Amino acid sequence: MKALPIAERELRVVSRLPKTHRARWINGLVAIVVCAWTYWMFSQLRGGGMAGTQTFVMIGNFFFIMCLFAGMANTADCLSEEKREGTLGLLFLTNLRGYDIVVGKLLATSLNSFYGVLATFPVLALSLIVGGVQGSQVWQLALALLNTLFFSLTAGLFISSISRQQKRAANGTSLLILFFWLGLQGISESMMRKGFYVELADLLSLLNPATTVNSVFGLGANARYWQSLLITHGIGWMFFGLACWIIPKSWQDRPVVKPATRWRAWFAERTYGDPVTRIHVRTRLLAKNAFLWLASRDLLRPAGTWLLMAGVVAVMAGLWISFQPNLEFIPTCIITLVIFHTILKLEFSSVAARGLAEERQAGTLELILSTPLQVTEIVRGQWLALLRHFSGPVLVTILGQIALIGLISLDKNASGNIFPNDLSHSHYTLLLFTAVTIILVADLFALGCLGMWTALNTRLPAHAPGYALLAVVFLPWLILMLGFSAGAIARPVWLNDVRSWMLILTWFTLGVINDLAIALWARRKVLEEFRVAATQGFQPPRARWWRFSQR
Repeated sequence: MKALPIAERELRVVSRLPKTHRARWINGLVAIVVCAWTYWMFSQLRGGGMAGTQTFVMIGNFFFIMCLFAGMANTADCLSEEKREGTLGLLFLTNLRGYDIVVGKLLATSLNSFYGVLATFPVLALSLIVGGVQGSQVWQLALALLNTLFFSLTAGLFISSISRQQKRAANGTSLLILFFWLGLQGISESMMRKGFYVELADLLSLLNPATTVNSVFGLGANARYWQSLLITHGIGWMFFGLACWIIPKSWQDRPVVKPATRWRAWFAERTYGDPVTRIHVRTRLLAKNAFLWLASRDLLRPAGTWLLMAGVVAVMAGLWISFQPNLEFIPTCIITLVIFHTILKLEFSSVAARGLAEERQAGTLELILSTPLQVTEIVRGQWLALLRHFSGPVLVTILGQIALIGLISLDKNASGNIFPNDLSHSHYTLLLFTAVTIILVADLFALGCLGMWTALNTRLPAHAPGYALLAVVFLPWLILMLGFSAGAIARPVWLNDVRSWMLILTWFTLGVINDLAIALWARRKVLEEFRVAATQGFQPPRARWWRFSQR
């Protein structure tokens, strides 16, 4: 028997895919564009002397974050998908071991990410030509990025080995990575600030992959770089070993039995309710819309959003209490609202796209379309489910922004350091928060429309929310950045005349136009092509203009 046959087979399959070849030059092109734009920006702001160092630091942090969350995008669902499809057990009928399957999945899912990291190394070396960066920093950062990628991928493998559902695997991987990145950093800094268990706090900081990268940038001793690198690399191998040990024991289908423990029984009853509650909810929701009942059966799903927002408030309150007076109250409230906006957009796109994509993958939409239920009723039921889930959190966020406007208006001295002076205090505050509120509602509407369409056209349900977020949230910022960069290159002097209210108005106009255009296009596509898209798994592949059919 060959050594690692699954790895060889997976690598042969992935190497022949067209997207593997496209990923090489796309990743290199993105790295070059980001590096060029960053160097130009810092050369305009700080002059040429510090541009090389600042560019190196910024693109290093940018690629570090990409490597850190590569596990959520690549390996978080690789093993759990095999469990759901029932193909993992077939592999264990042979002489394969757990490490054969885990290594094969690791190599197959991480190939494009590995190519992307390799494409950044020549771009990082360009900082040597600009100046301000040593050669040892370049190869140390390259080694730290590869180690971060390995850490993230193995964390995704570990969570995927103990999960079966796609959403739980992705959320679990994200929480695990955030704990090692932000959680350990916050705990260690709080312990050092209080002055107790300093040695333990220093050890906890070494478990953070960001410590390795910060040491490269001169924010830590060189000894800490090697210590953090070896420790985080060892944690990655620990995740890998756990995945190899768990996967042979977790692929079997578990029998459906009555929950043995009291808390499991309580949780199962609260998820869909007791029999009386289920009948009441089904009667009430079916009277409004049949698809609304299907999308709203999970009674605890809205509670997850509320618990997440409450956790953010608790964490920010703890940080504000711990870091007073360096961390003021009004900036803490602003950061909390920014996190609320991020949570609402992530959760809204996930519920709008992932749920519908999972129903399509399971064949539920195929059964629904065979009933007299019309497409307009299905779309209306999906929107009613989204309103039922998010109307409360959105209202709380808007009321929080109104309360923050009142706090800023009363505390002009503290807010004078936050807002510029080119507009009056009250006018600027009202303009900013009005634009942010309208953009929030417009983004959610666009995410709902585009999320439904991507859910019908994406092979993997986990990728559908990401496509919607890229088009709705990140595209306006990219266009704004490129527009101001092009204008600054053509006429650098005009930047001196730019005022903050101009930036807000430009961002607001661009965001609203983008949201309306995407929402109208996606809504039309959903209403006109819902049946074809929902059953495309049973249809012949569509002809593409770049593909030539063989005769």
